[in-house]
Amino acid sequence: MNPDHFHLEFYQDDNGTMPVLTWLNRLESDDMAKHDAIVYALQVILAREGAGVCGTEFGRTLGKGLYEFRLRHTRDELQIKAESTQAGSGPSVASVKVLIRVFFAVYGDRIMLLLGGYDKAVDDSRHRQNREIEQARSRLRAHQQRQKSELRAQRRGRGAEEKVLPDRPEDRVPSARSFLMWSRARRRGAGRH
Repeated sequence: MNPDHFHLEFYQDDNGTMPVLTWLNRLESDDMAKHDAIVYALQVILAREGAGVCGTEFGRTLGKGLYEFRLRHTRDELQIKAESTQAGSGPSVASVKVLIRVFFAVYGDRIMLLLGGYDKAVDDSRHRQNREIEQARSRLRAHQQRQKSELRAQRRGRGAEEKVLPDRPEDRVPSARSFLMWSRARRRGAGRH
């Protein structure tokens, strides 16, 4: 992983469920083109830009530490956009109905917490959008509360020893919650077919 990139972590609830991972797996079986687009965009755009995506077409700030990653392009369209940016100009691509949203927060040193996601093309109602945002806010609050509890427990049990954090953010995220580890495992598995 490039040290300038952000590390993406799946939010995990108290039951061990990772909602974004569950959603990505369901999206993979429902619509492979959209699944490939969001996985590519998370790796190539969000992991590089972090909350900086909010200064682009790909993001917006929702307040109180919550952000929305917005995807309106297929993987092919994203690749053509990247190539035309590097070359200076390129062909315009007619957009298909891709309206994917992923809600995230930034915490620690360059770690992005993936809180929720949905396909807005399936249901673009304001009610659904508000429900998804509130669910992401609730997960963010639960994560922040869990972080505070863990910090208090560390302080109580620490004694004279200071807990040393690894230098690299990806070493601080358990591999089971790592988007990077998940995507690498998927690529290895796809290469065997």
